[in-house]
Amino acid sequence: PEAHSNDAGGTNPIGLEVHQTTFAFDRLGALGNILFMKYDIIYDPTATEPITKAYLSLWSDPDLGGAGDDLVGCVPELGLGYCYNATEDDKAYDIPPATGFDFFKGPTNTDGIEWPPGSGLVPETLPMTSFNKYINGTDPHTPIESYNFMQGLNADGTPLANGTTFVVPGDPLSNDDDVDSDEADRRFMMSAGPFTMQPGDTVEVVAAVIVGHGSSRLGSVTALKFYDSFAQTAFDNDFDLPRPPATPEVTTYELDRKVALSWNGLSEEDPGDYTFQGYNVYQGETQAGPWTLINTYDVADGVGRIFDLGLNIDNGEIYEQPMQFGADTGIERYLEISADALTWAGNPNLVNSHPYYFAVSAYSYDAASTPNNLESSFATVTVIPNTGEAGTRW
Repeated sequence: PEAHSNDAGGTNPIGLEVHQTTFAFDRLGALGNILFMKYDIIYDPTATEPITKAYLSLWSDPDLGGAGDDLVGCVPELGLGYCYNATEDDKAYDIPPATGFDFFKGPTNTDGIEWPPGSGLVPETLPMTSFNKYINGTDPHTPIESYNFMQGLNADGTPLANGTTFVVPGDPLSNDDDVDSDEADRRFMMSAGPFTMQPGDTVEVVAAVIVGHGSSRLGSVTALKFYDSFAQTAFDNDFDLPRPPATPEVTTYELDRKVALSWNGLSEEDPGDYTFQGYNVYQGETQAGPWTLINTYDVADGVGRIFDLGLNIDNGEIYEQPMQFGADTGIERYLEISADALTWAGNPNLVNSHPYYFAVSAYSYDAASTPNNLESSFATVTVIPNTGEAGTRW
């Protein structure tokens, strides 16, 4: 009991034990931008009373870069709550990303709740049933205020002004009226309920943290929603996804105003579920990107550029676009680099003693599948051109 000191929830222990499993996928695309969390919530089998009218919340103080310029929103039909930047500039990011949470699997609908209300539908598990927010410093100060927020009410128990249980459900890309404004250090909670737990019951909940990074602050929101929808489909299909090629293993060579990369043929030996097609070489602004494609080496088999459906992160539209940029050049596994694709400090050539970041990936292709191409995770390296020790003969 002495550990339950937070005035927003300072009740006595209620007999719940939580087992948390956290996992992620080492691959590009939507699944590479998501961290999954599975919670097994177990109610004490020796308890004498059920827990009724229960709500489960994901709570976040997101602090997206600079905390004072954050906005939040939600997409009830996706079960998504998210945070995005109010301006195109942020003290931590050149282009601010967006981050969000999703209930991929909510608590079991033990009480037969109809959702959406009035639809006549009674889902097996509960989706996000409310979304609420407040500014740092206006946190709930009693368990009852917290419980009111969880139900999608105001802190005092009165209904929300928009007549729903979701604050700011509007779309910021469409300039809807019901969107967040007056940026500040936001905190939000997204909840699912009510449900009942009998002594000894276990509730399994799966949630995720998602990051979207576009070419603008609202483009990041678009990317976030796209990744969320893709990942929900992957989860619903038990992650039964085609496997990309193995990641190539890269060796680096640091030369005078030049670097060299070589990599092995592991990806060709293990192409995953599609046919091996080629390698991509990227240069990054940092060890984590963003990445600029500088070379592609692909099998000379008549398959050059590969087009597939993809997301335009600026306008949110999905249309066919080039995804891989082969030119039937044939496979190479060695590249010398003397030009800076990012022109660090305005210099078009590599300079000694400055770190540069590169990555090599492999991709595969199957014209009859969706998606029709799969790219491995990046093998990233840091190299620093130098003149070598005295006596070095290149």
